[in-house]
Amino acid sequence: MLEKKDTKLSFFSRGIKNRKNAIYSVLLSKLFSKKKNYLRGIKTCNMSFFKKDCISVNGFNNEFKGWGREDSEFIVRFLNKGINRKTLKFSAIQYHLWHNEANRSSLLTNDKLLQKAKVEGLDWCENGIDKFL
Repeated sequence: MLEKKDTKLSFFSRGIKNRKNAIYSVLLSKLFSKKKNYLRGIKTCNMSFFKKDCISVNGFNNEFKGWGREDSEFIVRFLNKGINRKTLKFSAIQYHLWHNEANRSSLLTNDKLLQKAKVEGLDWCENGIDKFL
């Protein structure tokens, strides 16, 4: 797809999984988009946020290594800060290109960082974006 520069996709395109996620509908979006204050369904590949909110929790935690849980920990700090999450079902269409999965050897360590943010109610990380601003 990238080599051919053919980026026009639709509900009917070949190879698409979860076809319902390719539907754009203002009506369906109004019915299904809502505030959510839990982690289920969080994925960095389809996340957006306001810059001021990102900075208020010090961005992504650079203690995370390799694959896993950095996006969930980021959202835990948002929720602990009182920032709501909202789904945009049927109004913000995106496609995820298949790729080989990353090494998960750091998952146990990353799980501990996520649990710490949950248990301690963290809304800030020490090793975050402020080091780059």
